[in-house]
Order: sequence, then structure tokens, then C-alpha cells
Amino acid sequence: NKTTVMPIVMVRDPYSWMQSMCNNPYNAAWPHAEHCPNLANRKSKGAVPASNNTDNNGKFLQTVPVLLKCKPNANFESLVHVWAAWYKQYLEA
Repeated sequence: NKTTVMPIVMVRDPYSWMQSMCNNPYNAAWPHAEHCPNLANRKSKGAVPASNNTDNNGKFLQTVPVLLKCKPNANFESLVHVWAAWYKQYLEA
């Protein structure tokens, strides 16, 4: 009976989850060899940003895309978006 069950979900801190993905990325693929979790690429002035975010030097910050290898494969704008989509499923269940 669904009315007598209380589900409990533990939500992991997003940044510590992303750091753990550096050690074991499971089915996620994104460029993170030089530094991890590699959430934003720095682009020179004049580059077209993925959003209107800039750093303190006026350089555009672009997110680092993530491919989640599952059936079917899913593309995310960044590792932050993967985390948000994962926990959103629990929130909306």
C-alpha cells in the first residue's frame, strides 16, 4: 500500500558529488583531465558564451558539456545539470 510508505532520499552536496565523479565517472563523459570537476571553460573575449556569465577579467565562461552514456544517451550542458536532473526526478516523483 503506497499510502503507508514514507520514502527517504538523501541528497548529496553537489560539489562533493562532482568531486567523487572525478574518481569514478560511471557512465558520464566530459573533458576533465587537467582539473576536475571542470565546470567551466574560460574563453577569450569575443567568444560566444553559452550564457551571459563572465569572470572578473571579462572573459566568457562556458559550461563543459557532459554525455551520459545510457539508453538512450543524454547530453547535459554541464555536470551541474546532470546532478540537478538526477535529483529533480526524486522531487517530482
